[in-house]
Amino acid sequence: GDFDVLVNNAANDQRHQIEDVTLDYWNDRIAINQRPLFFACQAVFPGMQRKGAGSIINLGSIGWHIASGGYPVYA
Repeated sequence: GDFDVLVNNAANDQRHQIEDVTLDYWNDRIAINQRPLFFACQAVFPGMQRKGAGSIINLGSIGWHIASGGYPVYA
């Protein structure tokens, strides 16, 4: 059936210094933290659009606002 609400609330990272972040690690974080969010939204959107209603709620971390050392990919 169609969804009325989608809540995206998961992310993951580990402490790293910026100079230690490799392309493979970067791509892995994107695959874990952003890809599922996008494709979940893409999957539920058509049903919400058909109904003319629905909510997608993307939760995030305060990390974008208050710096936390050692998480260059997470922020």
